[in-house]
Amino acid sequence: MTVTEYDFKIGAPVLTDDGEVGRLKYIVVDPQAEIVTDLVVERGRLLRHDFVVPVGWVEHADGHGIRLHAKKADLEELPEFREVEYWAPDPTARPVCGHPPADTRVRLSPYDPIQAPPSTWVLHRVRLGIDEDEILIRRGLPVYTADGDRVATVDHLLVDPKTDRVTHLVIHRGRWFSKGEDY
Repeated sequence: MTVTEYDFKIGAPVLTDDGEVGRLKYIVVDPQAEIVTDLVVERGRLLRHDFVVPVGWVEHADGHGIRLHAKKADLEELPEFREVEYWAPDPTARPVCGHPPADTRVRLSPYDPIQAPPSTWVLHRVRLGIDEDEILIRRGLPVYTADGDRVATVDHLLVDPKTDRVTHLVIHRGRWFSKGEDY
């Protein structure tokens, strides 16, 4: 079954091997390619925390729920959903992939979308034209102290426009009791 054949229902429970982890809040679509790229999962009742799951992690979806090929611990590494980074389509627009505009979001990004691996268990190393002495940093990567404690996630980089060199790494701290802060 392909992703376009899945039955994604807003509010449906999202399940992992460890049990229920939340409910489907939005479906992220690529309107040009007319495909579903990600799912926004709402977690928690009182202290809500929304995160973005690559659609490649979906093992099965029907009217009863969405099963992910993942464990709860795998979800901690996923990026948070921030409404300012997504666009809500015009309510009068035609549905994309059969989903009404109210249920969908479109990612706002200066970068081309990165395809998610088909599984959380099998990752393939791909040569991206990066030299051995260079580091690849992406949004959502965990940031650790020298002692190994996780303290934040990568939010974005600041680049000097004259030299095209990274000058600052902006990290996001906080999740459960506050909106968090960027440093």
